Amino acid sequence: MWKVQERVSRLGFSRSCGRASWPQLTTMRRRPGPWVAGSFWLVWFCLHSVVRAPRPLQQRERQLSDLLRGLITKKTAEERSGLLVHFTAWMEEQQPEFVLEDLARRFPTHLREWVEPVTGHAFVSKWTLSRSSEVINALQSLFPWMRVHLAGSKRMLTTWRTLEPSTSAPPVSLKILRAMMTTAICWNWNLVAILLVLGFFGLLRPIEYLSLLRSDVVRSSSEDTGSFYLLKIRDPKTRLRRSGARVQTVRVDTPWVVAFLDSWLPLLINERFWELSPSTWRTRMKHLFKALDLEANAVLRSSKRTGGATYLFQLWEEDVAKLAWRGRWASPAMLRIYVQEMRAVEMWPGLHAEKINQLSS
Repeated sequence: MWKVQERVSRLGFSRSCGRASWPQLTTMRRRPGPWVAGSFWLVWFCLHSVVRAPRPLQQRERQLSDLLRGLITKKTAEERSGLLVHFTAWMEEQQPEFVLEDLARRFPTHLREWVEPVTGHAFVSKWTLSRSSEVINALQSLFPWMRVHLAGSKRMLTTWRTLEPSTSAPPVSLKILRAMMTTAICWNWNLVAILLVLGFFGLLRPIEYLSLLRSDVVRSSSEDTGSFYLLKIRDPKTRLRRSGARVQTVRVDTPWVVAFLDSWLPLLINERFWELSPSTWRTRMKHLFKALDLEANAVLRSSKRTGGATYLFQLWEEDVAKLAWRGRWASPAMLRIYVQEMRAVEMWPGLHAEKINQLSS
């Protein structure tokens, strides 16, 4: 009872008359009810996101075809599937009573007797070595137990590779690279000039510098290390290998290259460096070769990597370990393919004297 009386006295009511006195009612302050605070927090939650941390990425749906495909790209898997379709159709014409899978499981020796003549026929019919190799790789991937029975065909492919060795990309020298950059800038092909210098000094493959994004090129500067650029390679060639990293990084620290990138990178508008097709890149390269009086096969798309490796090999006084790290080669033995000092030296004197003076100026 005393609690009720105390609350009545707080509200300003007189105990004698049972009603509130006038002065007390005029000076009494009303406290905000609970609905006022609740409405405030409701509006705050609606206008502000509750979770500001990055949300986890949605997991990609798993498919059995990705597991059966193995450690190869989707494009390679499609090419092998097409070759297997042609090989299966040819086998059905020769042996209509058997299916390819039945032969591989029940009579692998009999299937071997058919695969080896196909390899010889491909060599006589002037097939490419890569296409013939993919037929053997497709059979071995589909039927792993056929590895021993396909040894004869692989031996034939090794002999084929010895008889017709593949020609590596000729290295482009630094003088020719600068001439190509200057010509591209004069034609207002600024992106071409940027990709040329990144491919040369970053030792990038064609697919790597053509798929670069603006956010993949990061500038760093400090008193100890100086100024340099870091290039992020999202899909390197060695990503599917066990020892290869999924994402790789390349450092470009040549002073005049850093100054060149500082001048031209802020002018870029698009996120992607090269938004056109690879065929358009090849066409522009042909125009640059024609303007410099270079042969069509004198410089290829991959010549920037071989040319940069040869130049840095000489600049760093044959430091193989440093060069292998810059080029992201798993083994230093791969450098013998890219370091071509003799061809780089022979390319420059092979030009006409007038053209040499023009490029040098």
